[in-house]
Amino acid sequence: MRRTWLAVVGAVVLTATAWAQNGDRPGEVQRPLPADLAVPPAPVLSDEEALAAFTVAPGYRVELVASHPQLFDPVAMEFGPDGRIWVVEMRGYMHDVEGAGEELPIGTVAVLADEDGDGFFEKRTEFAGGLVMPRALSLAADGVLVGAPPYLYYFRDTDGDDVADERTIVADDYGSPVNPEHTANGLFHALDNWIYSANHGVRHRYHDGEWIRGETTPRGQWGMDQDDGGRLFYNSNSDPLRVDLVPSAYFQRHPGLESMDGLAVQTARSRDVPTFPGRITPGINRGYQMLDETWKLPTVTAACGPMIYRGVRFGPDFRGNAFFCEPSGNLVKRLLLTPTVDGSVRAANAYPDTEFLVSTDERFRPVNAYNGPDGAIYLVDFYRGIIQHRIYLTTFLRNQIEQRGLDAPLGRGRIWKIVPETPAADWVDPGRPALDEASVAELVETLDHPNGWWRDTAQRLLVEHRQTAAVAGLREMARQGGPLGRQHALWTLAGLERIDRASVLAGLTAADPRVQVAALQVGEPWLRAGDAEVVAAVLALGGDTSAAVQRQMAFALGEVGGAAAARALVDLAQQDAPTFGLADAVKSGTAGREAELLDLIPDAASPVGTFVTTQLVADLASREPPPVVYSRREATGPRTLSAAERALFEKGRTVYALCMGCHQADGRGMPGMAASLVASPLVEGDPRLLARIVLHGKAQDTLQMPALAGGLDDESIAAVLTYVRRSFGHNGDPVMPETVTAVRAAESGRSQPWTTEELATVPLD
Repeated sequence: MRRTWLAVVGAVVLTATAWAQNGDRPGEVQRPLPADLAVPPAPVLSDEEALAAFTVAPGYRVELVASHPQLFDPVAMEFGPDGRIWVVEMRGYMHDVEGAGEELPIGTVAVLADEDGDGFFEKRTEFAGGLVMPRALSLAADGVLVGAPPYLYYFRDTDGDDVADERTIVADDYGSPVNPEHTANGLFHALDNWIYSANHGVRHRYHDGEWIRGETTPRGQWGMDQDDGGRLFYNSNSDPLRVDLVPSAYFQRHPGLESMDGLAVQTARSRDVPTFPGRITPGINRGYQMLDETWKLPTVTAACGPMIYRGVRFGPDFRGNAFFCEPSGNLVKRLLLTPTVDGSVRAANAYPDTEFLVSTDERFRPVNAYNGPDGAIYLVDFYRGIIQHRIYLTTFLRNQIEQRGLDAPLGRGRIWKIVPETPAADWVDPGRPALDEASVAELVETLDHPNGWWRDTAQRLLVEHRQTAAVAGLREMARQGGPLGRQHALWTLAGLERIDRASVLAGLTAADPRVQVAALQVGEPWLRAGDAEVVAAVLALGGDTSAAVQRQMAFALGEVGGAAAARALVDLAQQDAPTFGLADAVKSGTAGREAELLDLIPDAASPVGTFVTTQLVADLASREPPPVVYSRREATGPRTLSAAERALFEKGRTVYALCMGCHQADGRGMPGMAASLVASPLVEGDPRLLARIVLHGKAQDTLQMPALAGGLDDESIAAVLTYVRRSFGHNGDPVMPETVTAVRAAESGRSQPWTTEELATVPLD
């Protein structure tokens, strides 16, 4: 069945240009640029000219690491344990405004080496080729994991010549190739030993020679990173930065949780962190709407490649700061992250009216940022004129591309790095890494390194190479190392399946909350088994710890039975300011014990009584209906589809591949990207409202669904609506093409996306 579906999706890709040429909305007025606006030229710059086009924050400088002909359309990179750089090159992307070349197997993976030690990586070896639109890679075990939707490949070089001679398909459902702007990428190796992807609901892990997969929450759009505590950070095009305050595993483990508080927490709205490009930016897809009065981009529209700085070289003021790329504005933004009293995070611009890095070169397209082993910040520069995919390309941007020759040349690209003019006083140049040659004892010692890249790499090598000889040293590190070393040692022991009670107990009594959180997470087997000593240690944490520990403690106690654990859960709920997400944490794992918990509440009418009662007992059916009711008809029960309706449904399954990148295969959407379709009053209501949304788009808060009126015909829209209304637990009636045709005619003059308030007032009777 899966192969049949993939074959159908492949057919959609090959024929997509016939029905998805651009993002124009019917009747939309696309104001032209003013006649007197002097648009700077956008020639291809030499390395020296491109370097001169940068303006970086005072006290820092930009250096060139690699460029053409060592690079061709790079989109992602990773440092190997020997200090070489592995790069994935998406060479088939947007050869012209029609999107020619997408289906060509010309994508590559290369390894770059700096053989003379001058900081420029002059040697290129093509490790693998023949890939269709690859966009992610991760070094794993003795090979390289490469994402090229719908395939996730594992490449190995078995004879030592740096050329892959073995290719294995790890997954054939790694996203959809239909919509390159909304499909799987990232392949980020996290503290918990799993490899996560942006825009994808599956995580992977290499374990004892085999690839294991597990369900996870879809996150973000392009790229991912973690802080020193292992919290995942990501973003989407118009959503600057989000963070998971708790592991998503709890939400997979307890599907009855009624919210996902603590996941995908928004650190800032786009309007709170405005952008300040170094030049006017007319080459924006909807520039006629988005640009300010100076014709510059005022807010993010292509945010991607987030990075949390985890080095020493820039000094303590930079540690834990967030950086992300904005290729449409030719800039890199720095955000200051501040913890809140409830354990969440808030972000603010580091500079009041400028950026960390801007360029006057319109072809500078930063798409990913990375921590380097030397403590520098590394940037992957796609370097090209077109970055908007043809599915969303408006006539406005098409004209900009054609009039100013932004569609050529192709096959360029650079890697840059940013360093402080004066390094921090405690920074020591580590030299070229050689962790591939390190002993087991040296790798264990590296887990306490001040630079996050070194700790992450050492942990990966120990776990993926099953270095059980490290166990004694790891247990020593877990009990007596520095805070970061203890945290990594606990997770390394867990990855090796050698975690022990003594290490967990030591972690629970640590002074650093990051170590306590790690101990709570890796110690769950003892909690579920009711180990008296471990449970007692968790209970002893009480409510006087940090918000992060309280939140993790609540989830952990949800795994424990008994009156003492129930009492502790209620005590946590009775804090003056319950931590973010605690409501569902209290409910986690407590099925069947609601009455027991309620008996512990002294006053059911008190704030905490109301809090716990609402979370543990209230039935969804008894809650107040949503303030806006979209349905204008009586709901009908499920019925058998006719042959024609079934054919429409099956076509909708194929068309839904265009929607899947945001709304996901299970329809549950993605925080910061797209709303859930499951049990949505819009999906279950009058289909004429749904048709309006697909035709013209929908805007709500930071979310905006693009209009598809110019990309899908009426039958295709009817088909996908039929599929959505009969999937994900829905039993709605099919939608006929004539319904969509009538709606298209009725709204022929509309050019703006719909809002929730407008949809509630549409006359349908």
